[in-house]
Amino acid sequence: MTIFFSIIAIFTACIIAAFNHSYKLLKEEAGAKRYIEILRETRPKFAKEYKKYLKAGLDKLDSIFGKPFSDQALTINTSFAVFYAISFFALSWLIGGSGKIGSIIILSENLSIPLRFFSVFIFILVFILIFYLIFNYKKFDIAAENILSKIVPKNFQDGFIAYFLLCHFLLQPLF
Repeated sequence: MTIFFSIIAIFTACIIAAFNHSYKLLKEEAGAKRYIEILRETRPKFAKEYKKYLKAGLDKLDSIFGKPFSDQALTINTSFAVFYAISFFALSWLIGGSGKIGSIIILSENLSIPLRFFSVFIFILVFILIFYLIFNYKKFDIAAENILSKIVPKNFQDGFIAYFLLCHFLLQPLF
């Protein structure tokens, strides 16, 4: 923890020093004129580049999130909401939190710090797997059907029971 706070302190000191230096230069007339000249020279180039990168970034976000109110947008936003809540709960537990929601113990308080880090690492791997399955649903669905056709009788292959059985057989060795 000490290293983390030291890095934050160094970063904050650098920002304050840069702001202080810029503030002093802007208070002087020569420094202010220099900044105004730099802005006049770079503004047209900057505006053109800014608009180009902004359009590319927004197009990329549109391709990721899909059209507004679509299934893809709902899936992505729900995934972010779930990941956000669980990851910050795990982060608070990792740095010494109680691991409780109300009076219900979700994560054990008696684990050492290395075991907590290992547990959070496993949580991260599980979330990566879940996101991979969400984003590659079609591929997973085809693979699941291929596996199910070998394990489950034909009349059970469609529906929740088939996926439940598949997950049960795949996850049983882990527990």
